[in-house]
Amino acid sequence: MKIRQFMRKLFLPLYLSFLFSLLMGAMLSGFFEHFSNMPFEDLAQFVKENSDKIQAFFSEEHIEGPSSREMNQTGQTLENQFLDQFGSEDDKTVDEKLEEQYLLYRTRHPVGILLLLMLIWLWPVYKYNFKGKGEADERIIRRILNLPTFLFIIPWIAGLWGLILKLGFRSLAGYPLNGQITANYIASFIMYGSLAGFINSWYTTRYINNGIARQIFRNHQLHTLKNGITMNLTTRMLLLMLSMGMIPLILSVYIPAVFNSWMFRSIFLQEDVNLLAVGQILGPLMITTIVNLFFLVAQLSSIFSFRRNIQGPINILIERMQMVAKGDFSIRTSVLSSDEIGNLKGHFNTMVEGLEEREKLRNIFGKFVSIEIARKLIDTNEIDLSGEEIETTVMFADIRSFTSLSEGYTPRELIDF
Repeated sequence: MKIRQFMRKLFLPLYLSFLFSLLMGAMLSGFFEHFSNMPFEDLAQFVKENSDKIQAFFSEEHIEGPSSREMNQTGQTLENQFLDQFGSEDDKTVDEKLEEQYLLYRTRHPVGILLLLMLIWLWPVYKYNFKGKGEADERIIRRILNLPTFLFIIPWIAGLWGLILKLGFRSLAGYPLNGQITANYIASFIMYGSLAGFINSWYTTRYINNGIARQIFRNHQLHTLKNGITMNLTTRMLLLMLSMGMIPLILSVYIPAVFNSWMFRSIFLQEDVNLLAVGQILGPLMITTIVNLFFLVAQLSSIFSFRRNIQGPINILIERMQMVAKGDFSIRTSVLSSDEIGNLKGHFNTMVEGLEEREKLRNIFGKFVSIEIARKLIDTNEIDLSGEEIETTVMFADIRSFTSLSEGYTPRELIDF
C-alpha cells in the first residue's frame, strides 16, 4: 500500500503522456522533413537523361534474352551514377552529418531538457506532497493550475528551438537552403507543436485534475474558487480544430504542391505547354484546394458559433452567479433549450429560487427573534426544545410610569409610541 501511494505521488503517467506527445510530434515532423526535402527535381532529371538505359533495363526483350550479364552491367552503371549524384560515401543524412559536426545540433529535439523543465516546475508540488502538512500555499496552487498551459507551450518552444537549429546550422555548414526547404521546416515545426501541444492540453488535463490537484487541494481548498492562467473553452476548441482539422487540411494541399513543385516549374518553363499534362497535375490539386478552403471557412465559422452558443451563455451564467454570491437573488436566466446548457440554466434558476425563499424566511423570522438566532436556526436546522445553556449578558430596561401611560392608549397607539 505504501509503495502504491509513493508511486502515485511521483506523477509518472504525466511524464509518460508528455514523452508520448513529444515522440509522436517528432516522428510526424521527421517523416515529413525526410521526404519533403528529397531532390525530386534532380531525380526527375536523372530519369530523363537515362530513360533509354532504364527502358532497356526493364524491357521484356532484355529480361527474357540470354544476355543477363549485359543487363547486370546496365543496372550497375545506373546504380553507380545514382550514388555519385545523390548518395554519399557513408550514406548519412544531413542531420546525421550536422550532429557529428556540431554538438549543439543534437539538442534540436530536447526531450531530456523538457522532462527536466517539467520536473523543476513540479518540484514545489513534490516537496509539499512528500513533506508538507496543512493547506497548500498559493505558489503550489498556481503551479498546478497553470500546468496544462505550461505543457501546451513547452512543445511549441522546443519546436521553435529545433527550427532555429536546423536552419542555422544547415546554412552554416553550406548545405542548400532555399525557400522550399525553409517552408518545409516551418511546416514541420507547426506539425510538431500542434500535435504535441494538442495531446498535452487535452489528454493530460484529466490526470492533472484527478491525479494531482485532488491530492493537493485538501479540506476546504477542494471546494474554493481557483485563479490561474488557463485557456477558456473557445481557445481549447480553436486549438482542437487547428491541430486536428485546419492544419491537416492545409497540409493536404501543401504537401502535394511541394512534391510536385518541380513538375509545375517544368511545365510552365517549357515553350510548348502540354495542356493535358497541366490538367492532370493541377486539376486534382485545385479541386482539393477548393474543397479544403470550404471546410476551413466552415471550421472558422464554427469557432464563432461555439463562442456565441456555448461560451457566451456560460460566461453570462458565471456573471449572474457572482451577482447571486453578492446577495442579489432576483437574478434569473432564460432557458431556451433542453440540452446541457439549458439544464444548467434551469438548475441555476431552481437554486436561486431556493436561496431567495431561504432569505425571505430568514428576514421574516428575524422580525420575531434576533437575526443571529434566526440565521442559526435556518443554517443548522436544529431546534432544542429543552433549551440551551449559554453565557450571556442581559440588560433590563423600563419606562417610568409605563403602566399608567399604557392605560390611556389603544394597542396600536402604544406600539407607535
